Amino acid sequence: MFSFMRTLADRKQIILGTILTPLGIYAGITLKEWQDNKEAARIEREVGSSAKPLPADHEPETPSAINSELDDLRNAASALRTREGQLNLELQSINIKLARLEAKIDGEKKNP
Repeated sequence: MFSFMRTLADRKQIILGTILTPLGIYAGITLKEWQDNKEAARIEREVGSSAKPLPADHEPETPSAINSELDDLRNAASALRTREGQLNLELQSINIKLARLEAKIDGEKKNP
């Protein structure tokens, strides 16, 4: 019994990591989903009127209506490009973190 307790005490960091890592990952994913949903709602509010689909037979009648619709579409495209840039930065950050974790795991496998 004493050796079992000693083993637990020696490996408490591994045991705690095994328990807490999935909880941290779940919390991180949940937070990220919440932030993404919040950001999507914000973008939809900003460009919602211009992002609505138009009927197939819809053609603006006046030059001012054409210019207005064109401006709305440009604004929507700009907002989407901005969001795409933000997502690319987040993806790069995740890839860097993943590479660090993989290197750390490989290092631990080589030096147990």
